[in-house]
Amino acid sequence: MEITGYHGTDENSVNKISRNGFIPSDNNNWLGQGIYFFGNIKELNISGKSEAVDWAVKVRKFRSFGIFEALIISNNYIDIARDEEHKQLYEDIRRAALAKHGQLGKLQKDFKESLVFTKLEKIGTADFIIALTDGAKNPPFLNYVVRRPQLQICIKNNNCIIKNYLIDCGESK
Repeated sequence: MEITGYHGTDENSVNKISRNGFIPSDNNNWLGQGIYFFGNIKELNISGKSEAVDWAVKVRKFRSFGIFEALIISNNYIDIARDEEHKQLYEDIRRAALAKHGQLGKLQKDFKESLVFTKLEKIGTADFIIALTDGAKNPPFLNYVVRRPQLQICIKNNNCIIKNYLIDCGESK
């Protein structure tokens, strides 16, 4: 698979990434530990670059930011946005994890979805994981409408990042 990803970062990290490449996050984010990118969703006219800018400016509130575009290539990936077998694997792991969660006497609302991705990583050694997420999160209540679809890409193996360019720098308003 070949995919283009967009990564938003702060001004201080731009030179480090340009010189040394990306460093995986050390915390356990939504899709697990890794380097996060946004992808394009052509069918919905969603720009990965725009999502990366919004993340840098609105979520992280960086005063100055940079956007990197990366070419990501690998045949070893998990795509739970489009691949039916991968979706089924995800559902099977999620169902088993939820059952175990319940057996331990824990409430379903306290279930951490990142556990499913951690288990996916242990099953196979994927270079990256792709998932369709809702960027308009509203945790206090369940919402059936995806208001802001995002294609998130979590890189597990830096070697699948073939090319990496700084394509934009800016100041938040």
